[in-house]
Amino acid sequence: MITQTIASDAHDRLDAAGIRFASRLDGLPCYALFEGRARLDRDGENVALTDPAPEPLQNVSAAWQLRLEPAEAPAAAQPERR
Repeated sequence: MITQTIASDAHDRLDAAGIRFASRLDGLPCYALFEGRARLDRDGENVALTDPAPEPLQNVSAAWQLRLEPAEAPAAAQPERR
């Protein structure tokens, strides 16, 4: 509830695009960006989240005791009805 109140105030009253805060796990910076106000600029190559998952995603998943599962294959495109 506290974080929602802070975010709401920053969004509504301060007209902020986002908030920077320290991670509770390691103190490194984390960012919360407000949709429609913030912009992300690429700072390197995209990392595909495929099977097998890249090492950074595996590390985060293990730290949070999450199980990664392969994504379902996309459904075949349905022909357009006329």
